[in-house]
Amino acid sequence: MTTPTREQVTSLLARSDAMDVQLRLRLRAWREGYAAAERAHDDDYERGVHDGALARKRAEHDLLRMAQMDAERWGPLGREHFADPRPGDFQGDTLPLERAGGVWLAGPEVHRHECSRACRAYQPGWYSHADAASILSALPGDYSAQIADLRGQTGVAA
Repeated sequence: MTTPTREQVTSLLARSDAMDVQLRLRLRAWREGYAAAERAHDDDYERGVHDGALARKRAEHDLLRMAQMDAERWGPLGREHFADPRPGDFQGDTLPLERAGGVWLAGPEVHRHECSRACRAYQPGWYSHADAASILSALPGDYSAQIADLRGQTGVAA
């Protein structure tokens, strides 16, 4: 084995020094980058906990809202008893179509024609004979017999 020359040793030491400097620079850059990332994401854990708590709270509120909607939709006893009679349901006879001084008009739900704006302009309920005649005259369809009957009851000429 031959002994290295002075130039080879000097060259080897210079190269080793350059590699050490390069390693120190890379390690320093890595540490600075790691520290910068830690500073940038320092509160991520707390923010994640906070976001998780808010998401859970939103889910609880949504669950409560859905339960309220379900109770409103199906009634207090749930879906199984949806069709059961409720307090305040109509229990008796059919409604009279006439009463003293008034006529019951049911509304667009019972019309047997394509409803127009005039159909939706009045609400179901009791109307005087004159008002009922004017409403029927505005509706599409042939209500001439009913209008004549109503006008006959009020004494107004057809």
